[in-house]
Amino acid sequence: MRLHRLYLSLLVLAVALGLPACKDDVLDAEASTATLGKTAGKDAAQNKPTYVSLLGVARARELAQELRRDAHKALADFDARAARLGDLADFIVTRQF
Repeated sequence: MRLHRLYLSLLVLAVALGLPACKDDVLDAEASTATLGKTAGKDAAQNKPTYVSLLGVARARELAQELRRDAHKALADFDARAARLGDLADFIVTRQF
C-alpha cells in the first residue's frame, strides 16, 4: 500500500513540475526583454496557445501557485531527501527571469 501511495505522489509531482511552462508564459506576458534575456511578448505576437492566452495572466499566475502547492503536498510522503524538489518548485514560481 505504501508503494502505491508513493507512486501516486510521484504522479502528482510530475504534473505539478509542469509548472515551469505556466511560469514562463506569465513572465513572457509581464517581464521586460532585458529581464528575460529574450524577446518579451513573443508568445502573444506569434499567437501561441499558452496558459496566459487561455486563462489570462491572473489565472495563470494563480495556477502556478496551485501547482507549487500540489508539488509540496506530493512531496510530503517522502523523507527529507525530497526537500530539494520542493525548493525547485519554489524557485520556479518565484523567479523573475
